[in-house]
Amino acid sequence: MNNARITPPFAEPSATAFNAPVHSFIKNLQAETNFYRELVQLIEREREILRHPSLVDLRTNHSRMEACLLNVQICRNEKEKILKSFNKTVYPGCDDEQTLYSIAEHADDHLRNQLLECLDKRCRLIEAVKNRISRNVTLLGSSLSQIGSTLMFLQKTISGSTNYMPSGRMCTTMSNGTFFNRRG
Repeated sequence: MNNARITPPFAEPSATAFNAPVHSFIKNLQAETNFYRELVQLIEREREILRHPSLVDLRTNHSRMEACLLNVQICRNEKEKILKSFNKTVYPGCDDEQTLYSIAEHADDHLRNQLLECLDKRCRLIEAVKNRISRNVTLLGSSLSQIGSTLMFLQKTISGSTNYMPSGRMCTTMSNGTFFNRRG
């Protein structure tokens, strides 16, 4: 059994009905690509802010990232609408949803190249976003781990509680508070 997607043949008389949505896809993908490019820059900016912290800068950058992500979602929703309309217009009897790649197969050379180029750029930018977010998560995780270790050290050195062994004698191996507290 072959699970390959069967693409219905493109009917030649509806070339206008085919090309107009393809142009819409290309414009939509170009806009989405621009938003992803902006998102990559904002994530890079976030990394710089994390290295030289400023709460105001971080909030401003996050607001811009949220706006950018909202624009990406708007582009995706618009692309889905165009795709549904395209499927109803060009492939009215077909139950299978066509993908942008299957649509590109039937487009003329110029449109195919533009569509595939836009898809390729978008995929590369999505990967760049994922990689940069992963780097920022690693930076934050490392920073939080170091802060936790520092806090634990400070708590041990400042703590004034006396530690007792099970025998009831004072524990002399634990130096809680010996640096800053006489009773430790």
